[in-house]
Amino acid sequence: MAYLVKQLLQPVVIVWIALIAMCGWQIYRRQRRWAAINGALAIFLFLFGNTTISTNLIGTLEKPYIGGMNDRNATADAVVVLGGYTSGGNEELTRIDASDAFDRILTGIELIKKGKAEQLYVGGGMYRSNDGWKPEFGVIEPWVRRWNLMDAPIGTLGDSGNTYGESKAVKKLMDENGWSKVFLVTTAWHMPRAQAVFEASGVKVIPVGCDFRSVPKDSLCLLPQSGRLQSLQIFLQEKIGWLYYRSRGWIKPVPDE
Repeated sequence: MAYLVKQLLQPVVIVWIALIAMCGWQIYRRQRRWAAINGALAIFLFLFGNTTISTNLIGTLEKPYIGGMNDRNATADAVVVLGGYTSGGNEELTRIDASDAFDRILTGIELIKKGKAEQLYVGGGMYRSNDGWKPEFGVIEPWVRRWNLMDAPIGTLGDSGNTYGESKAVKKLMDENGWSKVFLVTTAWHMPRAQAVFEASGVKVIPVGCDFRSVPKDSLCLLPQSGRLQSLQIFLQEKIGWLYYRSRGWIKPVPDE
């Protein structure tokens, strides 16, 4: 009973039920145009909030990276973890406000612990504090050292701004240090775009995806789920982001494009 109450209190469920009620009332009042609009919105929420369509869409982005590395014996010169996994918080005991993408830094540390590379670089994510914008590195590096999570050097890509900026920062490190390839760690649904950007910048990567949203597989739900609508938003974001990056020349065209 408690679970049902929690589900019914979701804003998306309240909106969905209201749309259905309004559609029914407008049909009764013969307000066909408004009934069609509200009915279409209710159907949209059902398709992308109740069914597995959104999960399946984001699964098309994640599928190539399920299971981790294709070559379990692979090694590289460094592990590169893209930013966006935490923001600092002086109100937190840990000084860390971890986001859904915190799997990124955990995966990067795990690769180092497994001896896959000898150094870790973290992306140039920034977070907003009461004192202005600060780098994620200033939060995560002290945390890694306090907990003695690894002995390897940990560096930052600086304030790179976005995935393209991070790729150029890594390319510079490769040229300066004579690296041949790096492990690229990011959220699985972001990996197709990230990998394409890094390769277009001349960086050879071994992709390691994490923070999967399409595993385990979802089933049909009685009520709309906000998480499934978020999956739709992420899928559209990545597709539009891909087109934008292509328009800027940050991603090279593939043969079938």
